[in-house]
Amino acid sequence: AAVPKPLSAFTVTPHKLSFCILVQVYAPPSQISIPFPFSSVSQHNRFGILLLSLTKECDAILEPSLDELIAKLSEVSGELNEWFSDHLTQRLTSFSSPDDLFNFFADLRVILGGSESTVMDDDQILLDPSSTIGLYVRRCLLAFNQMSFEAISHLLTNIGMYCKVAFSGYPLYELSQQDVSANYSRSSLHFENIGMGTCDYDKVGDDFESDTAFSSNDTVKGIGISNGTFLCTNSQIQGYLSRKAEDIEKCKSSFTLNAFDFTLTKLKQLAPELHRVHYLCYLNNLYHDDYSGALENLHRYFDYSFGRYEIALLCLGMMHFRLGHPKQALEVLTEAVRVSQQYSDDTCLAYTLVAISNLLSELAFPKTSGVIGSSHGHVADIGASLSVQQELYFLIRRSLNRSESLKLKRLVASIHLEMAKYDLTHIQRPLLSFGPKASLKLKTNPLDVYKAMRLSSHVISDFSDENCVMEPDGAFCTAWMKGLETSVGSVIFPLGDDIRSNSNTIRFSAQSIAIPGSVLQLSGSSCLRRVASWEMYGSVNLAQTSAIIFAACFADSASLCDVELAYSKLIQHLAVYRGYRDAFIALRIAEEKFSCALKSKVMLIKLQLMHDYALHRWGHLKLAQQFCDELTVLASSSISGVDMELKTEATLRHSRTLLAAKQYIQAAAVADSLFSTCFKFNMQVKNASVLLLLAEIHLKSGNPVVGIPYALASLSYCQSFNLDLLKASAMLILSELWLSFGSNHAKRALSLLHDSFPMLLGQGGLELRSRAFITEAKCYLADPDFSVSDDSETVLEPLRQASLGLELLQYHEMASEAFYLLAIVYDKVGKVDEREEAATGFRNHIAALRNP
Repeated sequence: AAVPKPLSAFTVTPHKLSFCILVQVYAPPSQISIPFPFSSVSQHNRFGILLLSLTKECDAILEPSLDELIAKLSEVSGELNEWFSDHLTQRLTSFSSPDDLFNFFADLRVILGGSESTVMDDDQILLDPSSTIGLYVRRCLLAFNQMSFEAISHLLTNIGMYCKVAFSGYPLYELSQQDVSANYSRSSLHFENIGMGTCDYDKVGDDFESDTAFSSNDTVKGIGISNGTFLCTNSQIQGYLSRKAEDIEKCKSSFTLNAFDFTLTKLKQLAPELHRVHYLCYLNNLYHDDYSGALENLHRYFDYSFGRYEIALLCLGMMHFRLGHPKQALEVLTEAVRVSQQYSDDTCLAYTLVAISNLLSELAFPKTSGVIGSSHGHVADIGASLSVQQELYFLIRRSLNRSESLKLKRLVASIHLEMAKYDLTHIQRPLLSFGPKASLKLKTNPLDVYKAMRLSSHVISDFSDENCVMEPDGAFCTAWMKGLETSVGSVIFPLGDDIRSNSNTIRFSAQSIAIPGSVLQLSGSSCLRRVASWEMYGSVNLAQTSAIIFAACFADSASLCDVELAYSKLIQHLAVYRGYRDAFIALRIAEEKFSCALKSKVMLIKLQLMHDYALHRWGHLKLAQQFCDELTVLASSSISGVDMELKTEATLRHSRTLLAAKQYIQAAAVADSLFSTCFKFNMQVKNASVLLLLAEIHLKSGNPVVGIPYALASLSYCQSFNLDLLKASAMLILSELWLSFGSNHAKRALSLLHDSFPMLLGQGGLELRSRAFITEAKCYLADPDFSVSDDSETVLEPLRQASLGLELLQYHEMASEAFYLLAIVYDKVGKVDEREEAATGFRNHIAALRNP
């Protein structure tokens, strides 16, 4: 394709520089007779006519590209075509500094003749300064002398791009002439379409890592498969870098910092013009938590690539956020908003607003003034002060409207996921909460959540219509910037059937990808969001189904952290519904599949399972407390700051451990402190569980009167956030509290329990169902109007179900209670053998508790 001409009247361009190189070949200094490489005068004259025709193109709108110039040379050079092409490309690629250009134009002055040339041989060839070619050379000299240092630096960059476009269309090395003629046009078209999108270069990348070197035409020569030799073009190398960037984000543990840094350093030496190598260095340092190295390489990338300032600020802000500097991240992102507005960069502004909303949703800030702006000035007019959650909601809505107007499909899908997360855990209170028409609806709406997730999943079919205005040089292969590339990449893979018998070279073919990796990641994130929502709403079967769908359909394209999360959800489901034996088998498989690194999801679920196992089977309280301490350490050991979700989970388990040790005062104090922390950080869903734990603590400590308000408060939270399964658990605790008041309240306790039975028996785990069965039996036994001898099966059947589930769960304390009640009932109805069997089970579980 032709190159657009600069706006100024006459400036030095890569094409004019190529012309001057050819002029030096036509009239070399200190050369007599027919200059090399010409073999005849007619051949030399034909070349001069070509130069004359090139001078007439200076006034054209478009200048020819390097490929077009080489094609014109082939028309007149004949057998010298290969020499001219190699000489021209070698000279162009040799310009690596401004000094090289100064030396070149200094040598160019020598070939000009004139009145100053006093000594001249008869056969020496000199250019007449007043001739057409001489005038053109003088104009080039004058234009270069007037260039600033910055303009010369830009000229060097343009020369690199001028050569790179030509080299990307070269056929692969050592193909036969027949293969070249058959595949050149197809390969050229393919390589022109390769960008930094979703490309996979497995063979090229692996062999490139083993041995790389640049050849004379700016391609990489590798010694790889079957000792074959092939060339890697710049587009292939960029595809290799793109694949490595995605691999780092998916599985950072598979890259060691120093080993991959050595590969990138070698690549920088071989191809200094590939600026994205600096970006790979930035990612490598970022995902290995090297702050200084990440910051240095990010600066280098934007220094060398002439990237836009607002995009650099966006990347810098996300780097601060990942490395645990939330205040600096918010300051930098706020500056990115200002710069994007100043330069009318709507696309970057949309991504920056989404980044700020993600930041605010993950961390707690006392205020966000100055971030959102004055687009909601009517709120200030009525004197209402917005909470952080309301400001976050307005920010998400503003980002959604802007992204929809720009038709950024992938960003819109990401914002819909953020909206689903917000609607899942926040109650949208009206700004005007007084007056006769004030809304009294203080509940989340599951329909809004699933509507947002459904809209997000549409990206898998709408991504091809995305309209993006950001330049490729400003686009990055990061989790925050996945939507900036519009082109769909290609896969290059070796075709074994096409390998010629007399050649060891590998031929490549192109196959288009139906769905980009970033789109699959968004779809996988939507599936994981469904897992979290179904868990929260109490539909365990649907949560398990969504986790299986994610593991089966999106595991290859998702990040390692997301895949670990899906596996941990499935392992947790096995532990709750099928017992620890199956869960530990699945955990062993997961440990073999994933590296059990510090704070990985597999490590976290392992510690949680071991804590439950220590409490349920062994009754080993010291060991259980040790697992709690390890979880607390992991929550505080992240470089990105304290993980509040994990810290809350560790504190909740610590309180349960104290409760199992019958240290009721300490357990209540820990739970009360946890409630204050959750309220401070607006973790309202966790507060429902904490309140329920406080009710259970007071129940077991013998203070049911104090426990009832906590159970009722937990019920209120569950109703507001539609926590159906947790609500059923709260009803179970409430029935136990009423039962502890005495036999007069047994009917009320049984009524409350039966109201929650559909959810408890339909969605509850082994422990929850068994506890409900035991409570039901205790209610019947405490009821003075109930006769065991007349209707013993009403009590025996739930106790049998409870004993089976608890033995499968290996929960010795509760299982001993179930067998104890069974023995009492069997004794009352006169079934001696069954009584002895139940008594034996009771003794076994008590012995297991005393001798863990």
